[in-house]
Formats: sequence, structure tokens, C-alpha cells
Amino acid sequence: MNTEITNTSTEAKPVLGEVYLDALKLHQGNDELRPWMKKPFYVKDLAVATDAHTMIWLDKNLVDGLEECDRPNPSIVTDSMPKEINENFTIDVEKIKDAISKIELVDDFNIVGESIKCSECDGDGEVEWEYENWTKDFDCPKCDGEGYKSSETRVKNGKKVIDPGFQIDIKQSRFSVEMILKLLKTQEILNAKEIVLCYQIRPNAPYVFIIGEAKVLCMPMQKIDEDKVVVNLA
Repeated sequence: MNTEITNTSTEAKPVLGEVYLDALKLHQGNDELRPWMKKPFYVKDLAVATDAHTMIWLDKNLVDGLEECDRPNPSIVTDSMPKEINENFTIDVEKIKDAISKIELVDDFNIVGESIKCSECDGDGEVEWEYENWTKDFDCPKCDGEGYKSSETRVKNGKKVIDPGFQIDIKQSRFSVEMILKLLKTQEILNAKEIVLCYQIRPNAPYVFIIGEAKVLCMPMQKIDEDKVVVNLA
């Protein structure tokens, strides 16, 4: 008897390792001053990515091809991961999606050009002038006090996006809609059934969520602009 099963689907399924890599990349940073955050990396027995506001980690055996973390003292990364599990709160994803769907859409922008510091004043916009024994700071004559010889600009691209100024409350803390959307996208990528809050201790401290094989740390924001809160999950 022929027991071979043939996949007749014309749609290629992603390799599982690539799925985990996509989830990691969603949380990587783009800060030029912290280049070690600009790509996922290994540290100890974990695969990790962070943008300093969120951090995702999972078993390093699930992802191939990463490099070891190249920041000084990389153990700081794992030291910042809460080890305790003190919550078991399942996030009402449908309630969040419903609230987000009602948020007003705003114009989206592309960043055009590049901000390049003036070579004369090194971006300060001022230079020191000297006359005999007197010195004084004046506007840099090379950049007219701007500090830059060129600046990036925001240009409308014709698309509409969810207004990032709105917020969502979970338990004691408040999060930007943008951060919660990143959690939902992580769940989608990993095809996880649920998002579970597993750690929180106080309003301004990190929250940790379990999403499939991954854990995701999120930093709350200050509780301001009550009128911007679209849903409260208590």
C-alpha cells in the first residue's frame, strides 16, 4: 500500500524557522546609535530581538543563522527578562480589534531625504567667535544656525493608517495602539491561538506576554490623555 502523502496545494507554506525569524524582525530596532538592536541575535540559549520598547525571545534552536549579540556585556539583555510568572490573563483580542477598527484613520507619510549634520558646527547650530580676548557663540555661518546641511522631510504617500495617538489599558497599565498592533501582528505571524499576560508587577514596569513559542516584553506608557483610551481590559 502506498502511504506517501503528496501536498497538492499550489501555495507554498513558509518554513517554520522563517516564521519565527519574521516574528523576531518585527521587534528589531532601527536606532543608528544602537546597531546591535538592528537585527535579531543569539544570547545564551535564546533568539532575541528588541527595539528598546518591546523585546521578543524564544528558544534559539527554533531559528537558524543568527549571530551572537555583539553589544558589550550581552548578559544585560537576559538579565532584563523577568523570570517569574505571576499572571495568567488571556487578552481579549476580538475586543481589542473591535475597538481599534473604530479609530479614525489619518494620513501616512514617507520619510524623504536624510538629515546630515553641518560639518562646521557638528549639528549644534552655533560656533564660537573670538575677537581679541572676547569669545561669544553665534549662529553657524555655514548652515545659518540650522545645525544640518540637509534634513529629512515627511511627505504624504496617499495611504491612511490608524492614528497612533490612541491608547489601550490592560490591567494597571497603558499601552500605545501601535504597540498593541505589534502584539497582534506577532500573534498572526506565529499563528498563535491566544495572547496571555504572564507577568506584571506595577503600572510603569514591563509586561510580559506569551504568544505561542515566544515571550514578548512591552513597556507601558504614562497614563495621560484619558480621552485617547479606546478600550480597557481589566
